Amino acid sequence: MNETPTVRLDCREDVCPVPVLRTKEAIAKLTPGATLEVLTKDPMATVDIPAVVHKAGAVLLSMKADEENETATFLIRRP
Repeated sequence: MNETPTVRLDCREDVCPVPVLRTKEAIAKLTPGATLEVLTKDPMATVDIPAVVHKAGAVLLSMKADEENETATFLIRRP
């Protein structure tokens, strides 16, 4: 799926629990139908961010791990 994110949230310099808290806040600010791209190096994000997305009633469109750069990228849509 080649979605162009409406908002990009770079959390690569943040440590747990900041990426999750920033993601939760960003989802709440999205307009319906908008997408959010989250980048993080937090290893727990692959568990925590999908849970926050689900709890917020948003949709996790994709989750990709870039092992070379130790970065996870999430694409989220607010319905």
